Amino acid sequence: MTADVRQEDQGHGEGHDPGPHGLPFVFAWFRRHWVAFWFAALSAYWLFLIAQPGSALMADVYLVATRRWLDGLDPWTLPYEGWFAAPPITLLPMVPFAILPFGRWLLLVVAIASGIATIRLLRLPWYWIMFPPLVISMAGAGIDAWILPLILMGHGWLAVLGKLYAAVPLALLGRWRPLVIAGIVILVTAPSLPWGAYFAQFPTIQRHLVEQAQDLSAPLYLMPVAIVALLVMGRDRAAWMAVPALWPSTQLYYNTIALPALTPLAAALLAVPSPWCTVGACVVLAVQTKHEARVASKVRQLPPTPPGASTQDVTARPRPSIALPPGAWPGRIRAKDLRWPRHDVDDSWPGSGG
Repeated sequence: MTADVRQEDQGHGEGHDPGPHGLPFVFAWFRRHWVAFWFAALSAYWLFLIAQPGSALMADVYLVATRRWLDGLDPWTLPYEGWFAAPPITLLPMVPFAILPFGRWLLLVVAIASGIATIRLLRLPWYWIMFPPLVISMAGAGIDAWILPLILMGHGWLAVLGKLYAAVPLALLGRWRPLVIAGIVILVTAPSLPWGAYFAQFPTIQRHLVEQAQDLSAPLYLMPVAIVALLVMGRDRAAWMAVPALWPSTQLYYNTIALPALTPLAAALLAVPSPWCTVGACVVLAVQTKHEARVASKVRQLPPTPPGASTQDVTARPRPSIALPPGAWPGRIRAKDLRWPRHDVDDSWPGSGG
């Protein structure tokens, strides 16, 4: 009986492939999950700083400024854990929260819900919720967490009212309707907003903005590199990368708006508060976009599927190393359908897994 069991076990084990083990397993596992650990480590650092005693949320600055304006005072004259340096139109979305006694916590809930919505709308793996710029936006209850989901859900005009830089991807992508609506709202509400005080103090407000900014966009000597990279990566990606790369006086949480364009390697770079890493992310996206275009060209050169060929015959043919949308294979592939894999390991390009 024991001998029969042994023989049966040996028979089952002959064709069994245990897969990689030891150091190869560790390397393969790390290659697949390193981006998640990178995000987690950086986000833990920022959450530690935000949780320090006496720290204020980003929302507090906006709420205090809005309440001062509602009381007939100048929102830019006195700091509260930082200077309010946004244009007057930003006060409008904050009014409902400013008049509620629990507005601060409601803003926090809205910011966290916006972060979750962003990941779902972009169909990203859930560990992308730890993308540090997004984490900072959510933990600080900042308006920046709203911007991307509002644009993706077709309410870009409201995103522009919250942050003017939201107009950049809309303009580059040719979405003029939300820009026109935002312009109309700005004109209609102009008499009730303190634009006069804003322009009268504009040099001082800009100085406060520069003092508080991390200034992570491309410096002047790297600006040509960033611009060339944006041109190479194409409009679909450059529209989302333009703010991190070129917008003046940026903060790390501004990089949240770049999520639709990012690959894992580019996101890992853009999670670091450094202008060099911002330019590096642009270069990585440009190179990877060219790689995608080459793969797309090879796909188009494949012979058409013979009539009556089975699905097995089609799937046995050489396939590109990037993810294709359903129905795009074969013969109907377009360059804009190609997307870098976000959750598969791609041995052809270091850092593309994640």
